[in-house]
Amino acid sequence: MKITIIGNITNPNGNLILDGARVKVALYEKFLVNEGYDVSVLELNNWKRKPFKLINEIYHATRKSDVILIMAGPKGARVIIPLCNFFNRKKRTRIIYPMIGTGTINRKIRKLSIEEFKDFMQNPQAYAITDKRMRKYLAKLDLVLPENETLANCYKEFYGLNNVEVINNFRYYENRRNVEKNYIDLQKSLNFVFFARVSFDKGIFDAIDAVQQINEENKNLKCNFDIYGELQLSDEEFFLFNKKLNENIKYKGTANNDDVLDVLSKYDFLLFPTKYKGEGTPGTVVEALIAGVPILISNYSQVSDVVQDNYNGVLFEMGNVLSLKNKIQYIIGLNKDEMNRFRNNAYQSGNRFTYEYNREKLLSYIIGDVKLD
Repeated sequence: MKITIIGNITNPNGNLILDGARVKVALYEKFLVNEGYDVSVLELNNWKRKPFKLINEIYHATRKSDVILIMAGPKGARVIIPLCNFFNRKKRTRIIYPMIGTGTINRKIRKLSIEEFKDFMQNPQAYAITDKRMRKYLAKLDLVLPENETLANCYKEFYGLNNVEVINNFRYYENRRNVEKNYIDLQKSLNFVFFARVSFDKGIFDAIDAVQQINEENKNLKCNFDIYGELQLSDEEFFLFNKKLNENIKYKGTANNDDVLDVLSKYDFLLFPTKYKGEGTPGTVVEALIAGVPILISNYSQVSDVVQDNYNGVLFEMGNVLSLKNKIQYIIGLNKDEMNRFRNNAYQSGNRFTYEYNREKLLSYIIGDVKLD
């Protein structure tokens, strides 16, 4: 069986970038190759400069492939989906859309405020927003696969689709260890980690400011905050970012994907202060839960599908540094048993984001109604 994935693994220079979207595409490729399928990736880098090349590649993909997975970002998907439908008019190929982030809907709701965005996800029909063009194209696909129930219900209601199923943003690791930790130095320091694109919309400056203020106000306990990820900052933001680093707040560069669990497991909490309204089920949150690391996270629109407040993580108000500070103070006040409760709950929550948990369902979606080994 021939499967073509349309999406990026590398950047325009051909270098691997470990942001969430590219990690997801690379993981699907690895997963399907390991299952024994003939898999190729049609990359979209600089496609706007060579649109006819892209059209030709999609034309041949629909004729040579048994299955096409459209894993373009929100903007690209609005172009790729109609093209795939056009060249697949005779239904030769099974076409599936495992979406990145909030998918095609993002263009229609990107101008909403944060609170409006959250409300839209729960009540899309309450807003005078339509997307008839994409409704027609999405309905022709074999499957639309959001990463969580909130987004799936929104797509069903907003687009009126009956071809929507949920597939978790899973990860595959061969060595997933137990995560019990001895917090003998709990009253001396707490270790937080940021593990994502280092950018304004991911809330990196809110996180730094909150930790810095906590450290200035607490003489007996210091919060250490290590930052991992590709720098995506303007020149002004880059200058400000470097100026804010100190002995307790450090930039650690990027980590090899194979080392993610080992790196994350050293920390007490993942700090994920995203301000990105289109956040879905972030890969870094999934990885932290698999590693048994609880999450300190902003209350973006779909957060409840992955983090439950005071169970496997702690929620604070998006974009509110004072709210984030108060939650860090709350974590500082936890005792060792409470910290291990958070950690064990995170580990249990991570089970549903593993390859093993999702394998059979994902294969049934991709391959269709066939008997699996």
